[in-house]
Amino acid sequence: MSAKILLPSPGHRARPAKRGGILARATPEQRLPIVNAMQANVEVAATTGDRISDPPAPRSADIGVAMRIIGTSVATDSAALVPYGDNFPTIPGAVR
Repeated sequence: MSAKILLPSPGHRARPAKRGGILARATPEQRLPIVNAMQANVEVAATTGDRISDPPAPRSADIGVAMRIIGTSVATDSAALVPYGDNFPTIPGAVR
C-alpha cells in the first residue's frame, strides 16, 4: 500500500490533518517541506533519519532523531536526539 503525500505550494499555509499524527514512509525530499509546513502552523515537528540523504529534515525539525545503530554518521551528526537502540517505541520516552 502506498499513499500520495500532498505538499503545500510555496506561500500556502498548510493545515494539519490531525494533531499528534504520524506520517510514515516519507522520502527525504518530502520530509523537509512537511517539517516546514508543520512549523508554519506552530506545530512541533519531529522526524527521524538514518541515511546520508536524511539530514535536512532532522536538522530543521524541532526534534530531530537519528538511529544510532543503522544510521550514518551524517544522519547522527545532524540530529538532536540519538537513542542508544534503533527501537522506534523508545523515541517518545527519550523525547520526554
